[in-house]
Amino acid sequence: MLYLGTNRGRILKVYDLSPQDPDQKKNPDPVLVESARIFPEDIPVRNLMIARSQDAQSRLVALSEHEVLSMPLHRCGRATQESCQGCLALRDPRCAWDPVAEACVEWKNSGMDSDRIELLWQELETGRREECDVLTNAILLAGEIDIQISSA
Repeated sequence: MLYLGTNRGRILKVYDLSPQDPDQKKNPDPVLVESARIFPEDIPVRNLMIARSQDAQSRLVALSEHEVLSMPLHRCGRATQESCQGCLALRDPRCAWDPVAEACVEWKNSGMDSDRIELLWQELETGRREECDVLTNAILLAGEIDIQISSA
């Protein structure tokens, strides 16, 4: 994961999907996971650093000429990630869909046991997973059935 500061007050969160094996020919473009404005457009980001914490969520700290601000390293729980497809479409290596909790969660959260981590879904290359479509269709179908039953 790369965090890049711009001259226009933004932080770009970029993930490189390049294969680790040098013999592999496929070399996909890096993925822009997020573009967040942290300072006004006329204030450049001068430096970035990660502040790690054992008690709380680690944060990305951004410095301008006269200001220090921070933001979470991931924002898996935002409203736009309330669906399976929304979560996977992020293509954020720090986020994964938990089909049991039906929530977008931090990947490899320190509080999660290894058996639970294996159940999480992540699709960094495509941002889509067939099971999400099936899950969405099942929820829609269940909603239609509920409507028919309750209106009878």
